[in-house]
Amino acid sequence: MVANATCVIDTQLTMKVNDTTNAFFFVAHNGQVVPNFKAYFPGLDMLGKHYTVSNVVGSKVKRHYTICNVMQPKVYSTLVNHLKQGKTTVNEIIETSSTTSGENSSGKGELTDLLQTVDTNRMMFVIKNYNQPFGLSQKFFTSPGSWYEVKGPMGKSLNVQSTGTHFAFAAGTGVLPFMDLIAQLAFYNLGMKHLLGSKTFEDGFKLKFYVSFQSRKDAIGLELLEALQDFCKKHLKDNFELNLRISNEGKQRRWDSSFIEEQLKGFNSISVHKVWVCGPPVMSETFDKTFDAIKTADPARFGTGVLEVL
Repeated sequence: MVANATCVIDTQLTMKVNDTTNAFFFVAHNGQVVPNFKAYFPGLDMLGKHYTVSNVVGSKVKRHYTICNVMQPKVYSTLVNHLKQGKTTVNEIIETSSTTSGENSSGKGELTDLLQTVDTNRMMFVIKNYNQPFGLSQKFFTSPGSWYEVKGPMGKSLNVQSTGTHFAFAAGTGVLPFMDLIAQLAFYNLGMKHLLGSKTFEDGFKLKFYVSFQSRKDAIGLELLEALQDFCKKHLKDNFELNLRISNEGKQRRWDSSFIEEQLKGFNSISVHKVWVCGPPVMSETFDKTFDAIKTADPARFGTGVLEVL
């Protein structure tokens, strides 16, 4: 069911992600509960889907914002802390949460309390201000009291498979479609099976995540990515590999066609289920052309839909 609600931004809940990006909570008119306005969508099938946001009055320009439940500030910080604590079973996690917060006597654990799957009256989206005059994203930052129409979820999912190797190349806000995938993998590695849906990971799943930011100051979700990487190294988990590129930290190799070919060398549809790309237009164009060249050189190497620029 696609939700359709008139909403206003709750400025008291707005949280800064970086200097140009905020987490905004859009609350339905009169606080009414809206079907498919949720704090959490468990499982793999919803990953990558989005909502549209548009003005109620004036220009009907729509913007698409991906579901990224884990970027809710309290959820994000709590998950990062669990990964850094290095707990590997839900009992350890609940015990730690109970002793540190004193709020989890129910035994559900703090993340379970935060990630409710019931319908609610709000949706959270992470939005960057591109400083375009009269732009919709700028209006969220400058006129939060305006009313907006929010619809969703819609669009196709990332089509994550339970097993096999998956590649993702992301830059800037392009990391957002993958953040809930990262969270699901963190839950899986932490042993928090109660937070996973009916379709989840199996032995043999691996995500090779390539991420690029201009600087650490401009990064989105970096603390979670590095916490998961450190956790996997510490606990000998081989289902996640982070390849980080920070442009202002020394000489960094460009993601050109030769780089892309090198990363995919030796892989085909038998060993790789998906290769996603999400980033600025120039980056997307480079990958698109390289994928076309790969398909032309060897049409049978990757099946239909394996190489995808989002």
